[in-house]
Amino acid sequence: MKRLIECSYLFLLLLTCGESKTEATRNEGQRNIDSLLYAIDSTFVIEVQNPEPEQPKTVDESFTDFIYNFSTDERIQRSRINFPLSSYSFERRDTIQQAEWTFDPMLSAKEVYTEIYSNNDSIEVEEDMNSTSAQVEWIDLWERSVKRYYFERINGKWKLEAIDHGALATRDSSANKEDFYEFYRQFTNDSTFQSQRVADPLKYITADPDNEFDILQTTLEPGQWWAFKPDCPTDVLTNIVHNNAPSINESNHLTLSLKGFGNGFINKLYFERDEGRWMLVQFEDVCD
Repeated sequence: MKRLIECSYLFLLLLTCGESKTEATRNEGQRNIDSLLYAIDSTFVIEVQNPEPEQPKTVDESFTDFIYNFSTDERIQRSRINFPLSSYSFERRDTIQQAEWTFDPMLSAKEVYTEIYSNNDSIEVEEDMNSTSAQVEWIDLWERSVKRYYFERINGKWKLEAIDHGALATRDSSANKEDFYEFYRQFTNDSTFQSQRVADPLKYITADPDNEFDILQTTLEPGQWWAFKPDCPTDVLTNIVHNNAPSINESNHLTLSLKGFGNGFINKLYFERDEGRWMLVQFEDVCD
């Protein structure tokens, strides 16, 4: 009888230990799950509280400053796009979600990009500093199409609001005025045509070789142009339009700036439309 009691007691003791061990295992598993959920939750909170990467203080001082950073830094680019991004292709509307976006090098994809404007240099700088909207245009001269990136300055910060891809506006044939883009395409692809459209003599502005701080203003004879002419894009032009400026074809005086991306290179070609025809009237090269 005594042995039976001892065996029963031993069985109950083993059963109790087994239940305690099972409960301890459950508790440990629950603690691991709770820790994992807390870690995920903490990461989420950090990402929500810090949605933008650290950015240079000058990133929004001018549109030039902004577009340089936007074109070279993928993290800044993603933080400066309003998703879902409206995208139009020949009037067909679509949207681009954040997960679908791939980095767009924009102007940094070209060694030399172009800007076209009809105002003088001081007004150009003022527009760059004070504009509240801007469009970056990618103009295909052969397909006569243009891709536009629409930027808005909201609460002091530039944001990409939409992208549009459509046909380049055709000139008004009744106006008897040569379309600049059509003229430029032929100018850069046909040497005979180019020779006919360079003023004689051509005004030439450059750095004085005898004094780097002085500017030399002289002229080039028709034959000399070929020795000094810069390499101009022949198929695609880029342009930056501030504050919904009117079409460049509404002006009879245009400046085409050739700019190196981030390296300070700049050449300028000055065109005038006389009796409906565009002519190159001045070339400026003051780079070192």
